[in-house]
Amino acid sequence: MMVEPCTQSNISDLSFITVKKLAELSGYSVGAIRKKIHDKIWTLGEVAASLNISSRTLIRKLAAEGVRFQSVRDEWCKKQAANYFADGSLSVESVGYLMGFNDVSSFRRSFKRWFGETPSQYISRVREV
Repeated sequence: MMVEPCTQSNISDLSFITVKKLAELSGYSVGAIRKKIHDKIWTLGEVAASLNISSRTLIRKLAAEGVRFQSVRDEWCKKQAANYFADGSLSVESVGYLMGFNDVSSFRRSFKRWFGETPSQYISRVREV
């Protein structure tokens, strides 16, 4: 299964604890990690490469700390999608595109995994409140 990338416009949205753990595990400062992965599509491979370690080493080091990269990435994507839909003017297709998905069906599947409901159901529920 290929995981679709999410773009990140502000690294502060990524869990600070995870950035701190990545810094400790890699020997880089938190600031250096922020600079390395700021404003990029961040996948496991890209983050590992930016830290000059293999993807497998990054997985192993994060596992030793009780952290899964995919969980952190999903948490960020969920937060970002909610922020985009809170705007109220963006379509599902637009949000998917802004988050780096190549097609809307991939975004809808990921969204349903993150929220347990479709984007349309989420939008209806949030706008009722």
